Amino acid sequence: MILIVSASNSRVTNEKSISSQVSKMLKSKISNDNVEEVRLKDYNIHPCQLCGSCVDYSRCPFDEAYNKLHKKINQADVIIWIVPHYSPFPSKLMCLFEKMNEIAYSKWLNNPNFKSPYWRKRVSVVAHGAMVESEEVLEYYYNALVIPISRTLSGLGFNMIKLGNTHEYGAVFGLEKETDLAMNLDNLFPEIQFDMKRIESRLNAIIENI
Repeated sequence: MILIVSASNSRVTNEKSISSQVSKMLKSKISNDNVEEVRLKDYNIHPCQLCGSCVDYSRCPFDEAYNKLHKKINQADVIIWIVPHYSPFPSKLMCLFEKMNEIAYSKWLNNPNFKSPYWRKRVSVVAHGAMVESEEVLEYYYNALVIPISRTLSGLGFNMIKLGNTHEYGAVFGLEKETDLAMNLDNLFPEIQFDMKRIESRLNAIIENI
C-alpha cells in the first residue's frame, strides 16, 4: 500500500487546499490501485507523555486516534509526507513522530536486538510554503523541513527515496509570484494560488522512484 500523509493541522482547509491538490495529483499519477490519503487534521493526536506504557503492546493506551493512524503507517510499503511550513513544523506531525519514536525506543531498551517496524519502508517528503520562490527560499524549505524530517524518518528505520537531484530527499515549492497570495476580506486567511504544472514537475522525481 502507498500512503499519502497530509500533515496540515488546519481545520479550515478543503479540497482546494494545496495539500489536497498535491495528494490528488500524486494519486492520479501513481500506477498503483492501492493508494490512500490520510489527513492529520482528522486525527486528534495527543502529545507523548513518555510514560513507557506502549512498550508491551506497541500502541498508546491513551490515544486511540494515534493508534488508528499508526496502524495505517505499519500497513504501508511507501509513505509520502506532505508538510506545509508552519513554525516550522505542524504540531500534529511532531506528536506523531514523538509517539512513533517512543514505541521504538522503549522496545529497544527492553531488547537491544529489537528491529524497527518501519525498517526499510520507503518514504519521501513534499514540503511547501507561501513565500515566493527563489533559490534561497527553496533552500530554506529544504533545509528547514525536508532535512530534519528525513533525518527523523531515517532514525526510525525508514528508507528515504533518493531523487538524484539537488533536493535529494524531497520536493519543495512555494509561490510563483507575489500576486498568488491575495487577502480576502471575508476570510481571515488569504487565498493562495499555486502553479500546479510547476509543482507536478517537482513531484515527477518522487513518482518515478516509486
